[in-house]
Amino acid sequence: APEKCYVVESGVDSSLFKEPSTEEKVNFRKVLNVSESDYLISNLSFVVERKNTLLLVESLLFLPDNYKLLLLDEGNKAYLLKIKTFITEHGLTNRVIFEQPVSHLEVNKLYMASDMMVLPSSYEGFPKVVLEALSCGLKVLGSGFDFGVKVSGYYTINNLNATSLSKLILEVNKNNVIVDSAYVKEHFSWDNRARKINDIYEKILS
Repeated sequence: APEKCYVVESGVDSSLFKEPSTEEKVNFRKVLNVSESDYLISNLSFVVERKNTLLLVESLLFLPDNYKLLLLDEGNKAYLLKIKTFITEHGLTNRVIFEQPVSHLEVNKLYMASDMMVLPSSYEGFPKVVLEALSCGLKVLGSGFDFGVKVSGYYTINNLNATSLSKLILEVNKNNVIVDSAYVKEHFSWDNRARKINDIYEKILS
């Protein structure tokens, strides 16, 4: 019965995923060979077709040359090969960085090195990567799920095509809206999620 079902969405370790200092951001970018003049877009999800990673790569064709993309080198092998072939054929080798998957304790550095996170999925559950990116102070463009609340710094992708996506990326980059990382930490931190689970247990046992 619906009244017996409870949903507790993903949470984020707000002590680990936080806004970097200027020095930290510069140092993390150096490791990736990303200059201060580069605009780094990240997508730190497994590379699978429903996440439309190829569409995100294609959007680079309509963005200035200093826009670069950070991807994880993990996912569907056939789809990864298709993406890497597209990158080579369109001269994007120097604009796409493939990073090997890292542990939960290290992935925050990849967010902290980035300027924006883009997740143009056809469908999602409730992606933790969005919370992690917002918690690190990144503007986030996403699709394929309903956030449920309005959070400053999160933007919905309405058109899944490369030209529209590139226009939205440019528009959001120029937008001076401040990312509400404090809201994410308050409502989606691990402590908050733990309290919600505790409340459910108390309700069931009362």
